Amino acid sequence: MLYTVIRVIFIIANIFFGGLGLILLSSLIITKQWMLGVFLGGIIYLAAVILSLSFSSWWPLIIGFIAAHLLRLLGVDPGELNF
Repeated sequence: MLYTVIRVIFIIANIFFGGLGLILLSSLIITKQWMLGVFLGGIIYLAAVILSLSFSSWWPLIIGFIAAHLLRLLGVDPGELNF
């Protein structure tokens, strides 16, 4: 029972991170603006999902989350955009 719950949480977290990565990368195409922080954030989230699924482990998601927030702390994140 507990294994099933953990597996469901693992799958939901991978779907969330994958969706977030795809949304970030697709926003570059939609807005037609090149933003390094958005590009790197999308790549980091998608790489975390790929590594997490290939290793069947949760730790790549945690490392991807920390790496994406380090980008924000370094000031690469564009912040709020006003259109």
